[in-house]
Amino acid sequence: MAWFEGGKRARFFAAERKRDKLVDKLRRQNLNYPTIQPRGYYSDIITKDAQLGNVQEGGADTHYNTLWQAQTEKKIPAALDFKASTSEVEDHLKTQVFGPHTGIFIAKDFATQAFEPKVQLPNFHNPGEKPRKIELERLRRLYARLDLPTLLVERGVRTDLIMPKQHLNLNIILMMNPADPAPFPPYLPLSIFDNTEFDCRTPREWLKLGDMTKARHPIPSLCLLPTKDEDGDKDPTDPSIEYDWYDAGVLDYDVATSLYFVQRVDENCRIVNPKGEMVVNGSKDPVTGKRIIYKNQFWIDRWRVMFRAEDPRIFADRVAFAYHGRRMCEAQLRYTLYVDCMPTDGLGNLSDKNFEQIRLWAHSTPGLSKFKKLKEATEKVEKEITLDYCRVMNQFILDKAVQDDPATFAFVTLPIKQEKPAPKFGE
Repeated sequence: MAWFEGGKRARFFAAERKRDKLVDKLRRQNLNYPTIQPRGYYSDIITKDAQLGNVQEGGADTHYNTLWQAQTEKKIPAALDFKASTSEVEDHLKTQVFGPHTGIFIAKDFATQAFEPKVQLPNFHNPGEKPRKIELERLRRLYARLDLPTLLVERGVRTDLIMPKQHLNLNIILMMNPADPAPFPPYLPLSIFDNTEFDCRTPREWLKLGDMTKARHPIPSLCLLPTKDEDGDKDPTDPSIEYDWYDAGVLDYDVATSLYFVQRVDENCRIVNPKGEMVVNGSKDPVTGKRIIYKNQFWIDRWRVMFRAEDPRIFADRVAFAYHGRRMCEAQLRYTLYVDCMPTDGLGNLSDKNFEQIRLWAHSTPGLSKFKKLKEATEKVEKEITLDYCRVMNQFILDKAVQDDPATFAFVTLPIKQEKPAPKFGE
């Protein structure tokens, strides 16, 4: 059906019901129906072996009674002819994420609050002051951009030398590297030198970040773990074990040993058991209460756990403090060994005149004269004093030799002498 007016033509569809009032309105306003343009329907998800059929005859169902609003409609009609199962679509969605995005396409096992830094700001602020939520978001983004291995390198910490290892046939070549003239491998555990003052939360507060309505979720962290899960059963000082920083989730904390129970994330960044279920409540069985330990779970010290909610710069300072403190301590132990191994011949001994006054003061102690083995005990003490005297003289000789020729004795680290302040009162 068609009519002509002023050289213009209006066309009606067979599927459309006749609308007399609309036709009269079009005639009065000299308007036409919008021109129908062919449309194609496509899917952003490419599925395998999709049976489209005859796309010219098929297609989605069109509601002709809404055709008049097609130019202002923001949603396209539903493509009902493209059938696909929900599981198939979800599988293809996981593999078709390209570039940065804001959508959540995979399941997450970490609570949002577990990424929030600790901020000491009030919940309500006055105009002109920094809002608490803004500061939380700024710090969260800042912490996410910082790279811990890079921060450790800037502070002179080598990840491959953090963990001490056993060396059966140790052969050290001194003075080969001017930057490190004494390349002795570490042998003391770093936990001895860990400073807990760097921590901004207590262990209970860290675990509280994972508390949800029904269970305690893992807390996101970056941990120093073995590169292979099979190495978890070996001695941590085994030379065959290699360590590196990996994303993990903190599950629990042991108060008796001060160790954290962590689990390495899988390829989907999830903390799950072999059945694919999320590990909650410290990997404990809900019925028996016993802990179920898998091969990718480890008990580690606090300095090996960097929570995502803490400042990576402060954590790097913590590791560097313990790392350099251990190096200094081991250097002092070697210095003490050097002094003890020096010969004592020709250094001279204390004469009897030196011991005469010492014996007089020692034997004048009330009740000491009744001691039967007083003479034998006195001789032992005199030998210890003589040995200490020789050791001090050797220490003076070694210090002078190192100070006179520091290039030759670069592998020797002299102890830092801290002079005691002079007392204000007394003799």
